[in-house]
Amino acid sequence: SSGLLDAFDNALDEWFGSEEGELGRVRKIGKRGSCPGCGCTLQSADDTKPGFVPASKIDAEDAVCARCYGLQYYGKVEKVLTAQQAVHEEVSPEHFRKVLAPIRQKQCIICYVCDVFDFHGTFLPDLKALVGSNPVVLAVNKADLLPKNYNQERVKRWVRTSANSLGSPKVVDVVLVSAKTGFGVDLLENQIRSWSSKRRQDVYILGAANVGKSTLVNRIMSRGKATEQIVQEKRERIKGLMLATEEDLREAELGNMQWIENDAKVQDLATDVQGLEELEDDDDDDMPEGMMDAWAAAARKQIEEGPNVEKSSQRELDAIGDRMAVEQGLMDTSKAVKELARLERKDVKEWERNMLKGKEGGVTTSALPGTTLGLTEFDLGNEHSLFDTPGLIVPMQLTNRLLMSELSAVLPQRRIEHVTYRVPEGSCVHLGGLCRLDNVGGKPFFFTIFVGNEVTIHVGKIDKAEDFRRKHVGRLLKPPFSEERLDEIGPLQKTELWAEGTTFERSCVDVIFAGLGWVSLTGMGRVDINAWAPEGVGVMTRLPLMPFEALSTTESFTGAEKKGSTRRSKKNKGSLKQRARKYR
Repeated sequence: SSGLLDAFDNALDEWFGSEEGELGRVRKIGKRGSCPGCGCTLQSADDTKPGFVPASKIDAEDAVCARCYGLQYYGKVEKVLTAQQAVHEEVSPEHFRKVLAPIRQKQCIICYVCDVFDFHGTFLPDLKALVGSNPVVLAVNKADLLPKNYNQERVKRWVRTSANSLGSPKVVDVVLVSAKTGFGVDLLENQIRSWSSKRRQDVYILGAANVGKSTLVNRIMSRGKATEQIVQEKRERIKGLMLATEEDLREAELGNMQWIENDAKVQDLATDVQGLEELEDDDDDDMPEGMMDAWAAAARKQIEEGPNVEKSSQRELDAIGDRMAVEQGLMDTSKAVKELARLERKDVKEWERNMLKGKEGGVTTSALPGTTLGLTEFDLGNEHSLFDTPGLIVPMQLTNRLLMSELSAVLPQRRIEHVTYRVPEGSCVHLGGLCRLDNVGGKPFFFTIFVGNEVTIHVGKIDKAEDFRRKHVGRLLKPPFSEERLDEIGPLQKTELWAEGTTFERSCVDVIFAGLGWVSLTGMGRVDINAWAPEGVGVMTRLPLMPFEALSTTESFTGAEKKGSTRRSKKNKGSLKQRARKYR
C-alpha cells in the first residue's frame, strides 16, 4: 500500500507540479451584501431587478444573484437585465462609467484589457481621461485566435503603434495573452504584481465589454488554485481510499464477485428513484467507508438531472467503479497510478472550465455585454488588491445590437480560419448578413477576411447584393438567422473608402467592422471600396495587423457568382504573385 501511495504521489507531482512555491496567490475578497459573480448589491424585494436572491439565501456565503445563476448555468438572462435594454440603472452604460469615475483620482496601476481581434473596436477613445496619469499595462487578449506562427514581437509593435495613434495613456508594458488557454497569463500576473509591489498601489482591470476581462480574472485566480484546491483535496481523498492494509486487500479478493455485482447494482439504481433509498441505506461491511455514500450521491445527481445529466456526473459514476477496483486490488500498481492520474486530470480540466465561467468561486462571464455590474476585489498577496470592473459599452460595436445566439456566432471561440478571395470591380463580399465590402472601382484586389468561423462568407455581384442578402439570410448568410432580425438591426449604411497597394507580397490596409472583424486588402494600384454596416457601427481603416496571410489562403473566384460555397478552405493555388499575374 505504501509503495502504491508513493508512486501515486510522484505521478501527481509530475503531471500537476509539486506543492512547493506560491500557490493560489490571487484570492477573492467577499463583500457582504454584494453578488460575488457580478458585484451588484443583493436584494430580495424584486425578482425583476438586478441582484435578486431569495430572502432565505441573501445571507448565504457565496450566494450569486439570479441573473448570474442564469448566465453561468444556462447562458440566458431576461432582456430587462441587459445593458442593451438598460431598463434598470444598475445595467446602464452610464452606471458603469459612474463606477469607474473615481479611478482617475486614485494612485493605482491600470491593467487595460483589449481584444486583439477587435483592437480598434475595444480601445476606448477616452481611455486617457478615465485613467488619468496612472501607468497602464496593456493586456492584449485572445491571442489564441491569431494565425499560427505569427510574430509576437511584430504584433506587440503593431499594438503600441495603434495605441499611440488612438491617444493612449502612458503604456509601460504590452503583454499578449489568452484568457481561454492561459497563454501569457503567468507573465501578465507577474508584471502587474511587480508594478503593484514596486509602487505600493492597487491594480484595476479595465476594458470594453466582451474583451474577456472577467475570464482573464478567473484564469489568474485559477493559477495554482487548481493544483492547491483540486489536486490536493482529491489526492487526500484517494489516499484515504487506498489506506488499506495488505490483509484488507487479501480479504477483499474473496469478495471480488460481490463488488462487480454492486457495480452493476449502482448502474441500475442510477435510473431507479425508488431503489436509491435502498442504496443509501446499504450497510455493506465490505465496502470502504464513504464509498457507498459517494455512489449514492452520484446516482442521485444522475436521477435529478435525468436526460440532461452532465458528462461530469456520468464520469463520476465511472470513476467510482474504477477507484473501487483499485481499492480491491483488481488493478496492478502501475495501472492504478495511471488510471487515478487520468481521472484527476479530467477533474482538474472540468474544474478549470467551470472556473472560467465563474461557477467555482470566480466572477460571472458570458458573451453578453455588461455582465459585470460592480467592483469585485481580490487579494494580490502583496498587501494590495486587484479589482475587476464593469466592461464599458462602446457604442460603435456591432455586438451591442446582437442577441445571445448571434453573439455566440460572431465572437470567435477558436483560431480564425481566414480566407482570401480575388474580388474584381463590381463584386462584393458578404460577411454573414451583417456587413458587406464592395470593390466599386479600380483593379481587382485580394480580400483576406478575418471574422468568426461561424460567420458565413459569400462572394457575389454588387447589383444583386441587397436582394441576395434578404433572400438568403439565416441560410447562406448568417448571422442573423431570420429576415425579421435584419429589420430589427436596421438597414446597412455606406462608408466610402479607398486604398492603394504597391506589392502583392503584403496587404496595404485593413478595413475594420467594429465588433465583427476585418478585411485585409492586397493588390497593386488604387481601389475604391464601399463598406456597408448597420448605422452607427464603426467602419474605418488601419495599418494591417496580419499583412502576409493572403500568401497562403487564396480561394478561387474569377468574377462569376460564387454560389453556395460559404465554407472556408485554405487552398494555396500557387503564390499570390502568380495568381495575380494570371488575372491581369
